[in-house]
Amino acid sequence: MRGLCAIAMALAFVPLGARAQDNGDSWSGFYGGLTAAGMDDSEYFTDSGSPAGNIALDGSGVGAFLGYRHQAGGLVYGGEVAFSPVVSEDPTGGSPFLREDYIDLKGQVGYSMGQAVLYGVLGYSFAASQLDPSSPSEASDGMHFGLGMDYRLGDHTTLGAEYLDRSLSTGYGDSGFPSLSGEGDARSLTVRLSMSF
Repeated sequence: MRGLCAIAMALAFVPLGARAQDNGDSWSGFYGGLTAAGMDDSEYFTDSGSPAGNIALDGSGVGAFLGYRHQAGGLVYGGEVAFSPVVSEDPTGGSPFLREDYIDLKGQVGYSMGQAVLYGVLGYSFAASQLDPSSPSEASDGMHFGLGMDYRLGDHTTLGAEYLDRSLSTGYGDSGFPSLSGEGDARSLTVRLSMSF
């Protein structure tokens, strides 16, 4: 996670070159790429509405994304789907709980500064949660928001960083605990390398 933070901070100081005078269609079109993500997750349990403990989780891994953007003047907007098969676990080993396979459906709105685009994200996320590796996989889902920046390295290559905060709700009825539920806060910092086409 520290390495990802360093890369993201470096991107924030990359020269932005042409900036606002370049307001053509340079950010319009389809794109896709690979990610490296660090995940800081947690689960707060309630049983019949009463607090039932919490777990801190973390994980890291690679993923992929595909999206489309359209540029109108300086405004850039679009949609993206991202998949991160990260496994988030208790780093102390004190709990067998895990969450994995994060899917993010994102809407983006941002502003082009020529070589770079800054954008906000709002959307919906899905993940799979297990009380332990032998338990059934339970569906987790909820809204997310975030911020990101992409910087153009070449005509078709982009390097970027994105922060995402997900609010995930989970029921554990399939695991034999119908009165147990969980609320998660899954935050990620992602470095992104993409190609436009």
